[in-house]
Amino acid sequence: MRGERSTLSDPVGRESVSPSSTRRVVPTLPVRTPKTPASRVILFVALATSMALLNSCAQKERRDDTRALLSLAENSILRGDYRSALKTFRKLNTRTAASNAESKNSRKQGKKTSAQASVVNRIHRGTGRCYMELRMYRKALIALKKARDNSPGRPDPAVERLIGEVYFRNGDYKKAYRHLKPLTKSFRGQERDRLFMRLSICAYRKKDTRRGQHFWNAIRNRADPEIQELERRHLGSRDATVAKAKPRVRSKAKRRWRKRGKLLIHNRSEWNARPVRRNVDRMSQISRITVHHTGDKLHHSSSQRVSAREIKKIQKYHQQQNGWADIGYHFVIDQNGRIWEGRPLRYQGAHARGHHNVGNVGVVLLGNFLLQKPSKKQFSSLDRLLVDLCRRHRVPPHRVHTHSELLNGETQCPGPVISRWLSRFRQRGIALAK
Repeated sequence: MRGERSTLSDPVGRESVSPSSTRRVVPTLPVRTPKTPASRVILFVALATSMALLNSCAQKERRDDTRALLSLAENSILRGDYRSALKTFRKLNTRTAASNAESKNSRKQGKKTSAQASVVNRIHRGTGRCYMELRMYRKALIALKKARDNSPGRPDPAVERLIGEVYFRNGDYKKAYRHLKPLTKSFRGQERDRLFMRLSICAYRKKDTRRGQHFWNAIRNRADPEIQELERRHLGSRDATVAKAKPRVRSKAKRRWRKRGKLLIHNRSEWNARPVRRNVDRMSQISRITVHHTGDKLHHSSSQRVSAREIKKIQKYHQQQNGWADIGYHFVIDQNGRIWEGRPLRYQGAHARGHHNVGNVGVVLLGNFLLQKPSKKQFSSLDRLLVDLCRRHRVPPHRVHTHSELLNGETQCPGPVISRWLSRFRQRGIALAK
């Protein structure tokens, strides 16, 4: 058309100027930006999706890490390394508590709780097992009861079995029987036989001979080493515990035992003993005596002050290095034949390994009798002390052992000289009791 100027729109949105004109042209239609453009929506969706993927990957990584640590701790339990397993379980418990605190405001809280219930149950159960093996029975019961409360649905038989085992090792046979009795149909094979063995021991300890014999007859494989060890430790004196009539002792034998005279025992204040710590267990019914030697160095001094200093060193080592509640032995005999009070008899000792301490009185002689011989005064005091303990607590002579006999030769304590002497002591005591 004539009179009109041809214009070309440039990419910027302004109109181009004709060659004959030098004036800029203002755009007639302004460009309006929408309030929620599609690009922003797409970007928001992409960010939300990526955040969800990252969160899912992080949760999966945490779950895999938890499973790896859990399997590591359970393998440590199988190896018998309970302290390292306990450290791992504590770390897992802290992580689980933190993840539960983070998921409180989540919409999927119920799903997470149900998914984590089995993991938390395994953590508390493993923690209780470690505390039990380390003889911290109160902490073991707290952890195992948490596992029982956390288990969904019916109570876990494995947790109930561990709770009963804690009571059994602590000497509370009534509560152990109450927890183990309902589990007779939950286990098969070897575990069932071991459960029946514990129920038989609990029944005998409660003076229920009929039930004790019933569970004893229900055991199919009595050649199991654990069952034989439990029988030797708990039912070895079964006849003396539940017999209808006590064995008669001749009057002449009584007179020979009484000629030993009364004991003079130096109490704890004479060697300036530290107080007993709280991580101690009560002594159950005394059923055996174990004889040890200190075995660290040679002792030749007969001074009372030197002996008190040596006993104090032993207590300090047991409390600070081993983490025990007190000195591990109940009685100490020095080179001059003095008898010193160690750990009070109302508390369980720490002189044997693990469950061997239950109902076991520990007597130690100062000296290393792999390199030296005990003095005559030590033998005399040991003889009078063992006779008094056997009479006072009704321990049969065949229940007096050396540390080496108790652990089947895993240690040489207290040396061959005392082992031979103790063998003659048992023969003499058995002959007197006939």
